[in-house]
Amino acid sequence: MTTSTGQLKRSLDQKFLEAENNWNLEQLYTDLTAAKQFHKHSEKQQLTKTEKTMLRGLLCGLSPSEIATELHRSCSGLRVDLSRGLYRYVEALTDQSLGHWKDVCVFLQVGYQRSTHLNTEETPISQAVEVLELIAEDPPQQPLTTSASLTTPSPVKPKKIDWIEAIDVSTFYGRETELTTLKQWIIEDRCRVVAISGIQGVGKTSLASKLAGQIQNEFEYIIWRNLDHAPPFTYLLTDLIQFFSESQTSEHPEEYLISQLFQKLVQSRVSTSNFNQSVIIADGIRTLIRFLQKHRCLIILDNWESLFQPNTLVGHYKEGYQPYGEFLNKMGQLIHQSCLLITSSETPRKVSISTGKNKAFPCLKVGGLKPENAKQILKNEGIVEAENLEQIVSEYNGNPLALQTIGKTIQTVFAGNTTEFIKYPAFFGEFGDRLSRQFGRLSKIEKMVLYKIANSKTDLTLTEICDHFKPPCDCSELVNILSSLEKRSLIENKLEAGQHYYRIDPLINYYLQEVLPSVS
Repeated sequence: MTTSTGQLKRSLDQKFLEAENNWNLEQLYTDLTAAKQFHKHSEKQQLTKTEKTMLRGLLCGLSPSEIATELHRSCSGLRVDLSRGLYRYVEALTDQSLGHWKDVCVFLQVGYQRSTHLNTEETPISQAVEVLELIAEDPPQQPLTTSASLTTPSPVKPKKIDWIEAIDVSTFYGRETELTTLKQWIIEDRCRVVAISGIQGVGKTSLASKLAGQIQNEFEYIIWRNLDHAPPFTYLLTDLIQFFSESQTSEHPEEYLISQLFQKLVQSRVSTSNFNQSVIIADGIRTLIRFLQKHRCLIILDNWESLFQPNTLVGHYKEGYQPYGEFLNKMGQLIHQSCLLITSSETPRKVSISTGKNKAFPCLKVGGLKPENAKQILKNEGIVEAENLEQIVSEYNGNPLALQTIGKTIQTVFAGNTTEFIKYPAFFGEFGDRLSRQFGRLSKIEKMVLYKIANSKTDLTLTEICDHFKPPCDCSELVNILSSLEKRSLIENKLEAGQHYYRIDPLINYYLQEVLPSVS
């Protein structure tokens, strides 16, 4: 079997070699490998020998059926492989949609086909490097956008919206105060970065979606992206540039060209001596910011916490994800007329939980719903008896996800009888699963401090928490730990009579005591 496999690989290597005479195959293999990695969202992907062989056949002008005959394969099977693989990589590399197998040669002709009057080393990727180096050395001269020139535009119908990843908020509860605050920051105060934070299940994503729907006419462009799977920053940046630049083909052809070249470069992941990814990312952010200066845009990034390293204090990005932090800083520091709205259960370090005093990076910390709104969730789940609703809402602190979960449980398990339900220990369901994942991200020292606060019957000062440890811990280190827990929305910091007190939410406290094992 091994001998047969080896013979097959050698046989593939010998097929359609005449393509080498007319095409710069090595460069094409390199760039298509990068396109495959981009398409598959994996840097481990490589072009297979079969894919290289099929590519050479297409470059020789052979149809899929002719290639299948040469490779002793079924035509239908080979067509499927091309459709799922090589065709998609060519599209990713050239940013054009294939309509026929002959398009492969047409799309790759410029930059990869050998010619006596063309520089065979000049590929779309090398052209992109050259253009971006010129931009870095001599950026286009244009009037500086100042805060004075960023006047509030009249409401207009958005030119382009992409919020296919946003959730449905046709059923929405309360949050009038929160919506008013966010509108003030984004529309009136012109904050360039706004964050919505809060514990799992509290409704951050729903609030962002409702807000976007209400303020959409204030923006020309709106895009929503979910970061739950933590895409590499280059993927997100390329996605954003492509979204904004597609409309610039006729309005600003030179800007569109630069954007297209940047996309090729980022997708290629070239690793040569003249390539510095941090420089390229900086140029890409500059290209994006330039667009955000010219147009009023709203970028919404959901689940920002997915970018952070678990099992350490809050705000440390995963290895390779530091560019997200750089992007956040640039969005807040540079002058433009757009807004980046993020949701996160862990507040980024540069963002301030405030009422808007920090105009560059304000953050709204979302708590539970008001009792009247929270009760409505249970009623909508079919809980008709009013008895015990107040107690249930209080025990679950108005958390929408928790209330939706227990509402369904009361209906299906207790036939809508709340009196029977409250006889049993607290039920967490899906909300508990989310809390468990959030607690799983804590460092060991954070868990220890959290349990110390949870085990106290009263709110604690910094000194009192220090004294709970034997021997007492370093108070300067404890300040950082408490700040981290507060940014995760797991504890609250209350100022009373000139003294700061730390407390834990009763619902979180119960969950810690009854559901999670203790930390020694």
